[in-house]
Amino acid sequence: MRTLNILILAGALTVMVTAATLVSDTAEAALLDVTGTAVGKSFTAFGTPGAPGVHGLELRGGRQGVRGDWEAGLGRQTSVRNGFRQAQFGWGKSLDVWAFEYSYAGDGSARLWLWDPASARPSDPFLTYSGGLLTGNAVSIYAKRQAQLEITEFDGQAVDVRIGDASDKKLSETAIFASAGFADGFSIRGRMALLAGGGSKHALTVQAGEVASITPVPLPAAAWFLLTGLGGLAGLRWLRRRESADVN
Repeated sequence: MRTLNILILAGALTVMVTAATLVSDTAEAALLDVTGTAVGKSFTAFGTPGAPGVHGLELRGGRQGVRGDWEAGLGRQTSVRNGFRQAQFGWGKSLDVWAFEYSYAGDGSARLWLWDPASARPSDPFLTYSGGLLTGNAVSIYAKRQAQLEITEFDGQAVDVRIGDASDKKLSETAIFASAGFADGFSIRGRMALLAGGGSKHALTVQAGEVASITPVPLPAAAWFLLTGLGGLAGLRWLRRRESADVN
């Protein structure tokens, strides 16, 4: 059983959730927790301190087709020469919804797929990186201003977690997932939306790292589903309206 514990930070508001449990075929993982730690100290990233970018995946508004600029970066340190691979992607001009899958392997490689949610996932990844990526016991997902990630599947198990709000010009939100099972990698699947343009003003990042193990204070399962349901309701409605509009 793989146990994930989540800390969601939105501005000065902190919502602590410690009972999100995903059942898989992996061996039972030790319970790891990130609640009770200070903002900025609960997660230690593998990236280079003071350097731009992240260790893992960065999706940004970019400059939409400008030669030399990029909207998707994947590697040891995005934005640092020779530390990542980059690609251009047109997010669309009206907060279009995109399906995504991100696979981060224990051998130091990662793959990203991006596609129209009305179609099947393409066989070939949109972006790949191999060599040098580190794995730890935690994953940090960050949505920055008019960026939104809805996770519907985590390591093959159905979940309902939303980070960020693509319709909110000021909101930035972080979710930290912790599990000893992440040592052999992880995979995430769902939908996303990101405002085009603005360079890194609007961004989504997914990076591996470490958190310290502390005594957990689990919530009843019913409380977890209530929190995720309330937190994601507005975003899910927004995403579905977008998809409906695209179909019509």
